[in-house]
Amino acid sequence: KPQPTSILFRSKMRGNDARRKYKEYLRSVKGSHEEQVGYLPFDTVLSYWSKDGDHSTVWGIIEPLRGMTEEEKELTRQMRMLLRDVMKSFDFGAFDEGGSRDSSCCQNDKNAECTTAAEAVFIVFLASISQQQRSDIVWNAKSDAGEVIREEVLKEVALIEYAIEMSDEFASSETPTSNTDL
Repeated sequence: KPQPTSILFRSKMRGNDARRKYKEYLRSVKGSHEEQVGYLPFDTVLSYWSKDGDHSTVWGIIEPLRGMTEEEKELTRQMRMLLRDVMKSFDFGAFDEGGSRDSSCCQNDKNAECTTAAEAVFIVFLASISQQQRSDIVWNAKSDAGEVIREEVLKEVALIEYAIEMSDEFASSETPTSNTDL
């Protein structure tokens, strides 16, 4: 059976320490928030990944991919449109929907469909909540996106969730220096 692959991100082994620290942070805040409000609030995740309004620290655990084929570029464009639509339904306050792009993805190509740090943080947020909650958020969002695109976004989220969940399975001393994907 072929392994699922990501269209939007690569999760490098070298990011395991950062993912493990985030997983520990989630453990420390999740219970109290879920008891108080029934879910993990977005601002709890945003505050972890934001430093003075800059969300680029998220690139420490994932790396955006640039679509190579026209089909991949179009799929990425549609997925990003859905993400922006979903993000609009949240009250982000000063949260910038654009945000920084990882330069290794776009390589100064203005036509590249590169995921922004804001979109990446939102994907990490979705990966940090229950499967039912994220599914409800994606499926109930006001968007022209069809079923296939919504399913693709949920697959991307599941891959990030898996990378975060597996982060403590790999001891940092065992982390290879290669850029092997998880």
